[in-house]
Amino acid sequence: MPKLALPPGMLAPSSGPSTLPPGMKRLALGGAFDESKIKRDKSGEFAPSAKARAVASDQAVVNLPLDKRGSGSLDSQIDKWQKSKVVADKTAAKAKAATNRENKQKAKELFTAHAAALAKSTATKSGKSEKDVLKHLDNLVKWDSEKAIALFERYVTEQSRSSTTTPSAT
Repeated sequence: MPKLALPPGMLAPSSGPSTLPPGMKRLALGGAFDESKIKRDKSGEFAPSAKARAVASDQAVVNLPLDKRGSGSLDSQIDKWQKSKVVADKTAAKAKAATNRENKQKAKELFTAHAAALAKSTATKSGKSEKDVLKHLDNLVKWDSEKAIALFERYVTEQSRSSTTTPSAT
């Protein structure tokens, strides 16, 4: 039986010292593998992405099931992530609820202290009845307490400014 001849350069020995990372073997593809095209860091070593690509290109790893590649079962990883996400969402919701309760309490206190005066001044400016303005302020306290707090605080600061700038009649 005749021997098959290999193309020239197919199994040619490499020229010069190898600069591949330890554990990697030079591919004998007759010049198809060019080390100069692989990115290197400042010290001349292979960049992490090049190492990762070299390891990721190992075709034998693809034949192993995901749970035997060292990272555990994919389903268990997804379950852990979902549980941690649920816990994080619950803690965020509890913190938001606590903040909303505090804001609503503060808005109620400001409402009881300043609602009548604010409703009277707003009703005269807008032409609406005081009852309608009070109803709107009450809904604002119930459903958007942050805006209500900002409104009442602005009203208080305006009142304090107007009382200090208005000269007293003597």
